[in-house]
Amino acid sequence: MTRLIGGSAVESGYYVNVRSLAVVSLPADGRLPGSLGDEFVRVPWPLLLAAAPLVGGALLLAYPALGLATMAVGLVRRVAGATGRGVRDLAATVAAGQAVGEAHLTGKRGKGQPVRRREIEDLENEVARRRERGERK
Repeated sequence: MTRLIGGSAVESGYYVNVRSLAVVSLPADGRLPGSLGDEFVRVPWPLLLAAAPLVGGALLLAYPALGLATMAVGLVRRVAGATGRGVRDLAATVAAGQAVGEAHLTGKRGKGQPVRRREIEDLENEVARRRERGERK
């Protein structure tokens, strides 16, 4: 079977997209739908006629299993969501509170006067001079 690329000029007939398994019917000669990334295979109509009941039967057999799997995933998500909310509520209750304006993770308190760097002192002097002159910015 020859693989054809989307947009190719082909004869009338039935073509199946290899990736999506979508069947394309071309009643007259023309171009295949899709882009260069789509691949098609020409399939004779008797093969499609025979494949239709087989695909339907496979879906009929798989449908209950898909339903049960969907239900199981929904239950797991519901239980996990309820458990996650409980854990968050417990963590909020146990966590230490913070006072407004309180600083955390600042290190140990120093003894005596803090050490000032020369640049900070120069900047403070510059600000004081400008304030005395009444300058802004």
